[in-house]
Amino acid sequence: MTFSTIKTLALAAGALYLAGCAGTLVRPVAEEDKDPTFQYDGVYKATIDHPGGGQQIDQWTFNCAPRKTEFQFAVRESVVDMGTSEDGTRNIGYVNKGGKFRVPIATDAEIRAAGNSDSSIDAGAITVILQGQLTQPGPFGFYVDGVKQFNNRGCTYRMDFEKL
Repeated sequence: MTFSTIKTLALAAGALYLAGCAGTLVRPVAEEDKDPTFQYDGVYKATIDHPGGGQQIDQWTFNCAPRKTEFQFAVRESVVDMGTSEDGTRNIGYVNKGGKFRVPIATDAEIRAAGNSDSSIDAGAITVILQGQLTQPGPFGFYVDGVKQFNNRGCTYRMDFEKL
């Protein structure tokens, strides 16, 4: 996946509106916990095909846009590489022995609450979070438009992975 693809997807998330609280996602795999056997190394294709719609997080409703896309990413020596941001930041994460990974990618996109909301969003910065498990059969994961105020929870889209 190129950074421009991630940025385009995140900017589309900027059209997100929230109508009314918070939570957490798992942390990235620590470098010292990466898989020493490199069994997940290779190039993967990620496919997202989601119709969009409302997603509930606590008392908030996220009105998530439809998302249909695919992209490739590489795993080398148990390092997941999602490319380099325009500012030169390398977007990487580590795969553990169980095939799990999480890569947070900062963006310049933000969201706001819908006009009919009785609450406001003070920290609407979006971090794209790509996470998943690469074990067979059926490797899959999630693309999340994580909102800072909600501990990086937000619109969540299933991704299916295919090792190329």
